Amino acid sequence: MNKKTLFDNLTEKEQRLFTQFTKGKKDIQVLACNGKESCAIIDQTNLDPYNLIIGIVRNDERLCIGRYGEQHFSFITGQPTSLTRVWIDVKGQGDFKFHINCRDQYYELSNDDDEVEYNNEIMIALLHSPDYVQFSMYDGNLPYRKSSHIFTASKIASDNIRTIAHSLLNQHFPGLSRYLIQLEGDGNETE
Repeated sequence: MNKKTLFDNLTEKEQRLFTQFTKGKKDIQVLACNGKESCAIIDQTNLDPYNLIIGIVRNDERLCIGRYGEQHFSFITGQPTSLTRVWIDVKGQGDFKFHINCRDQYYELSNDDDEVEYNNEIMIALLHSPDYVQFSMYDGNLPYRKSSHIFTASKIASDNIRTIAHSLLNQHFPGLSRYLIQLEGDGNETE
C-alpha cells in the first residue's frame, strides 16, 4: 500500500494536523480511504488487520467507502469515488473534533452547545480490529450533542457497537450489509 497517495493535496488545516500528528504532540487519529487503498492510524500506529467503513451523507450526496477484510470497497450511489480523510482530534475526555476532507471539500464537525444549527450532514466511521472497536459519528439533525466517539476493547461492547453502527450505516446506505456479506464471501473464496 502506498499511503502517500492518501495524504496528497492536504489543506492548510490538514497540514497542521499532519504536522502535530507526526510529531506526536496531540491525540490525533486519521482514517483515510479512496476505494482502492486505505489506512487507519491510531496512536501513531498503522493498524493491520482492520475493517474500516466511512459513510458520509452531505447535501443529498452519499459516499460509503472502506476496507472489509482484505478488500477495499466503494459503495456509492451516483457519485465517483473520492479520497476521503477523517481526522479525529481528541482534545480530552468527551472533547473531540472531526476534520473531514471529502470530494476535495474540507470541513469540521463537532459538538457545539452554544449554537443550535441544524444541517443534514451525517458522518459515520466504524473501525474494528481484532482487539477493539472504535465508532465515531456526527448527526447534524440533532439539536445538541451531535457527535459521539466511542472506543472499547470489551468483546461484548464491541459486538453491540458493531451492530448499532452497521444498522445506522445500512439505514443511510440501503443494501450495504448484503454487499459486505458478499465481499466477505468473495474474500474467503480467494484465500
